[in-house]
Amino acid sequence: MASSQASPRAVVGAAAAIVLISRARDARHLPRLFLEKGSPVKTLQIWASALAIFGYERLIALTLRRLGLTRMPSTLAAMLTLFAGLRIVQKAKGRQQSDRLAEFLRPGVDFLGKWMGLFLAPPLVSLDASIARLPPYSGRVWANAVLLLVSGWGATHAAAGAVASSLVASKEPVAPPAGGAEANGQQLAPAAKAAPQEAEVEVSQDEAVRRSWVLLGAIGFLGVSCSPFLPLVCHRPLGMLCEMSTTVCSFALAKLLPDAAQA
Repeated sequence: MASSQASPRAVVGAAAAIVLISRARDARHLPRLFLEKGSPVKTLQIWASALAIFGYERLIALTLRRLGLTRMPSTLAAMLTLFAGLRIVQKAKGRQQSDRLAEFLRPGVDFLGKWMGLFLAPPLVSLDASIARLPPYSGRVWANAVLLLVSGWGATHAAAGAVASSLVASKEPVAPPAGGAEANGQQLAPAAKAAPQEAEVEVSQDEAVRRSWVLLGAIGFLGVSCSPFLPLVCHRPLGMLCEMSTTVCSFALAKLLPDAAQA
């Protein structure tokens, strides 16, 4: 019995060790997980705007609880009030001032939108256990729930598309200056020759993220396979690292699939 339980653990540990040894050189990409384009300033800007958005949402949630409006989702109320605030600033102070506030929030919005799947992964992993504790429902209840989710998803995208289309200003294409093609061709010729050399030295940000999380996942799975020999305090962090790396790697590697498969 013990050997049957140890065999899968040993196989996982051996596979993780092979990946860790073969991808050890990818450790140089780990700082790029925490520094945006290698700049601590840009990283601080992302975290500052993300924390500002999170803090504003928490403030709205507290306000709704104080007012007794518990049925109103705090996230939706935060989005609506923030959008209304930007429109008021635009009307009162001008478009430039509202654009400045929007640019401050843009890094946080991009960050939260990019990693939203990671934030939602832990509840989804334990969703089966939560469903198992629910009382039995009829098929009609489940059909209504699915219909409500699909209708909400469609209404959300339709409303977002309508608002975005109404706010986007039409722009006329700018004609290139005379002789610009030749000048640009002469200026870009050396850069085009140097591009392959730079690509060999540094990979893209997405590829660096994929390689870093594969390496972290190998560390996590190797640690879990060796958990009988590690202190008990290490078991939960290593398990969380396995769960997080599996989720991130699945999202990151899915981007390598063809567009038809991603859709």
